[in-house]
Amino acid sequence: MLSPKDIAIEDKNVLQEYLGKSESSTYNFTTLFMWAGSGKIQYDIVDGCLVLFFHGRHHGVGCTYPLGNGNRQAAAEKSFEFMNRQSGSPHFILMTEQMAEECGAVFRNKLRIYSDRNNADYVYLSDSLIHLRGKKLHQKKNHLNAFLNHYDFQYERLGQENADECKELFLNWKQGQKNHGSGLSEEATVRLLDNVEKLGVTLGGIRVDGKLAAFSAGEPITDDMALIHIEYADTSIRGSFNMINQQFVQNEWSGFEFINREEDMGLEGLRKAKMAYRPVRMVEKYFTEYEGT
Repeated sequence: MLSPKDIAIEDKNVLQEYLGKSESSTYNFTTLFMWAGSGKIQYDIVDGCLVLFFHGRHHGVGCTYPLGNGNRQAAAEKSFEFMNRQSGSPHFILMTEQMAEECGAVFRNKLRIYSDRNNADYVYLSDSLIHLRGKKLHQKKNHLNAFLNHYDFQYERLGQENADECKELFLNWKQGQKNHGSGLSEEATVRLLDNVEKLGVTLGGIRVDGKLAAFSAGEPITDDMALIHIEYADTSIRGSFNMINQQFVQNEWSGFEFINREEDMGLEGLRKAKMAYRPVRMVEKYFTEYEGT
């Protein structure tokens, strides 16, 4: 019998054994911990595999295809039955291409697999984000130059002691957003900032006249890719978002070829902003819909 559990900071080592190194932002402990909230994401170890349960996505509960070296087919079948009992509409979500292929083979006549564009991760060349060369990035370079022409700044590696300062900047940013949504991003951001040291993420910021003007947090996820979890800035300072984007990569991730800046969640404005930085490729994700027996 499956018994999903909430994700706590103490679960990092246990989950990391199964998550390994993945280019997908989904299969990263910090991502999961941030967004787990009050039981929104849970996990269970089934037949030697990790299964992640997402509540409230699509129709009720959905889960990832099992991760690990255990009996993935048995774990998938048990997860399928669990979801079927919970909602009558079992579906696997946020799958990598390899997971989707395996899932399709196991549930050949029960599930149809679809590409999940809204949750695909944007991947950029770090060199491109640092130097902003070429006509396609000319507008971004202009915003950066506007910042440099008007402000003296300092980049600073931040730590746990700067969490409250970052929260204050984030809350000020949030107040200026007209359609911010349910507050999930606030809960996720606070969970990360309260656990910077325990999560082992890198936190960096820029200061203007000694005051924090922007900050970002990220970590390596493979040998050649870093993942950016959050990025916020004072919108009254033109170019502050562009500046933290460039400075964070230049100072912390220039040794990594690729930068994963996560998905756009289907939000038109966010998609436009991410496409404007010219991703070199996407980390595709897939989901299933129940076709019946």
